[in-house]
Amino acid sequence: MWLGPLQAITFLSVIDDLTWLFLGANLRYGPPLIDEYAPVTYSEIDSLGRWSWHRPLNLLSLCHREIVVAAIALALLGSRIVERFDLPVRLPLPVSALDSYPFSSIWWPIPRDSRTDIAERIGRWPAIIKERALRHLPPA
Repeated sequence: MWLGPLQAITFLSVIDDLTWLFLGANLRYGPPLIDEYAPVTYSEIDSLGRWSWHRPLNLLSLCHREIVVAAIALALLGSRIVERFDLPVRLPLPVSALDSYPFSSIWWPIPRDSRTDIAERIGRWPAIIKERALRHLPPA
């Protein structure tokens, strides 16, 4: 279990929030978070087209969606991901720093309403990921 015992609706809510965080939370101040902190090489990201991230998830290519899913798995598991999977991919951070991913990468300052959205979404998460997210968010 990636987040401990919980209801499916709670798990899906966290997935939805992480998808929003990777694809939409930082749009006002630059590219989506996934553009800079994806678990792929820069040449792979460039070959896919950086502009593509500005589309809804369902309109992204299969490769783009795979990258989003990999990023979500990293966010859910943190450094525990190396215990569960043999990863032949580039990690966005050293293994020792994966517990902060992607939370330490959120760009401040962001508009107050986005900060509020992030805090409210994280506040609904199960304790195992909520505590890690709050511990690694940069101070506002």
